[in-house]
Amino acid sequence: MRVFVIGLLTLIVALTGQHLASPDRADGASCGSDSIRISGATAQEAELACAGIADAIGFFAARGFATDIAINVSVDEDAVAVDDGGLAFPVLGRFHPDDDRIIMTSLASQRAMAQDRPAFRMPFAAAQFREVVAHETAHALAERNFSHADPSRLVHEYIAYIVQMATMAPTRRAAILGNYATGPFETVLEINPMVYGIAPDVFAVKAWLYFVEQPDGAAYLRRIMAEDLPAAAFTFDVMG
Repeated sequence: MRVFVIGLLTLIVALTGQHLASPDRADGASCGSDSIRISGATAQEAELACAGIADAIGFFAARGFATDIAINVSVDEDAVAVDDGGLAFPVLGRFHPDDDRIIMTSLASQRAMAQDRPAFRMPFAAAQFREVVAHETAHALAERNFSHADPSRLVHEYIAYIVQMATMAPTRRAAILGNYATGPFETVLEINPMVYGIAPDVFAVKAWLYFVEQPDGAAYLRRIMAEDLPAAAFTFDVMG
């Protein structure tokens, strides 16, 4: 598979100056980079997707990680994932590691989903789409940087949620943290699949709070990318 180098500066310039052919649809948008392809998106979704990709790349680049990946983002009305038992369930986004593909649930469908299941106990905002793209792009970037031979689903989600929380607008992140009466994981052994499986939003909050306590966040990430998490016990073919 041909791999292109994504330039963060190119992405930022594209986000501020790119003109899409249609005000309503943006099929074939590229965020100004040959390494990115976005299909099935409205102009707003494409703009948010480009911003989310740039957010995740910026997080990894600032900490000295490789960011030379190709990303294909497809927007569907209702993205789904399938568990080990073959049961399909709706998701906001998912990453396919086999072909570096991100499938996103549309902005309209995310808004509808939030009526019954608001993410992070927050009223729906378009920023959520950008944040989920950052989360899914983090999976792709983590995959590029793992030195562990077979990284677990747990460490993948842990890193992706850290990136999602790190790249949120500070006021939005503060509001989310205020919704949860919880603290960070006490030790790395508490970062376990049970917490993630029961309450992924709580897992995300605790992951972020634990990460910001680390004296050297980049070194910490490199260590878990090399060693995995001690409590890792399961993997899935499709990342959430």
